[in-house]
Amino acid sequence: MIQRNISNDYRRSVRGVAICYQWRGLQCMRAWPQRVHNPRTERQQANRRLFRLSAALAVSMKGALRRGMGGMAALRGMRACNLFQQANHGLLRIGLDGTLEADWERLQLSMGRLAIPDFGEAVVEADRIRVPVAGKMA
Repeated sequence: MIQRNISNDYRRSVRGVAICYQWRGLQCMRAWPQRVHNPRTERQQANRRLFRLSAALAVSMKGALRRGMGGMAALRGMRACNLFQQANHGLLRIGLDGTLEADWERLQLSMGRLAIPDFGEAVVEADRIRVPVAGKMA
């Protein structure tokens, strides 16, 4: 059920019975689940780990993703990091050692009107590798 203009008083009065939230700019309310199915199978845990690691990757590239996907994400009513995860869902996986692996050649970092990237020389620092990127609109 979608409710518009849910006041804060109303939100407090149904706590515990219903969940009120905002989705794509709409105020929504749904019944609180009576029973949560959370078996924590091996496959579910692997999927959660993949989501956690891919979200961490997206957040670490937040500035670049805003530049490359920000416009398209705004049109879709979502954030650039979420659009990155959606666009690259099949290209990210958990490796045998438990770390995030990606198909780096096909990884999508921009959508819409694209900037032509100019990758600089990689700089190895104490705890990371930094690659400067500059670009101009095509």
